[in-house]
Amino acid sequence: MRVSDFAASTDPIDRLVARGVPVRALVALELGGVEWLALHQDERFRLCYYDEDGAVATQDVDAVGLVLRARELGWTAMRDLQPGPDPWIFDQATYHFRRGVHWYASATDETDDMLPLAFPAGVLKRAAKAQARQMAAAKKARDAEAKAAARSRKREDREARAWLIEYSAQCHLDRAKSKGAPLSPAQAKKTARRLVDQVVSRIEARKRERGSSLEGSEDEVR
Repeated sequence: MRVSDFAASTDPIDRLVARGVPVRALVALELGGVEWLALHQDERFRLCYYDEDGAVATQDVDAVGLVLRARELGWTAMRDLQPGPDPWIFDQATYHFRRGVHWYASATDETDDMLPLAFPAGVLKRAAKAQARQMAAAKKARDAEAKAAARSRKREDREARAWLIEYSAQCHLDRAKSKGAPLSPAQAKKTARRLVDQVVSRIEARKRERGSSLEGSEDEVR
């Protein structure tokens, strides 16, 4: 098929090839990325990356320039795209659409959205503040969950301790009755409370010893 035939074709991928995108470069991309690029080839594209001096650089390109410049920048095809057209073409570059321009950026901010550093300073600042608020809200929620869990554990511990004391006290009363020995409910509960507290203290001591030994093992590894 001649180039003129490609140009006359209604297939957008054929048009992309006719415009000068090397077939080998297209083959290196995922099919979904090629399909998306072919469908949007007449639109605007902008690259954002670090130049040789480490400064943030931008470059306006067409669809052909996007593929060729990406190869020069070392951007490789993103794998395992979902079926169908997908603008996330490169592993090393994030994709954003802003005011009619398709942005591909390897120079990005530190937010989860990884915005191009060439975006307006106000946009980047708002994104950073929004993420800070989200992180603060997430931390507040985690802290609240941790406090609720701690309160629940304490309540369960109190309930378990009370049950053990009642059970132990009843065992003491039953034992004393079987032996014909005098023992009041108050005395039985006092004895049971002392025994339960001793058991709990021993368990907590073992936990602390186990934690200390684990920390010591980690120090030895480090």
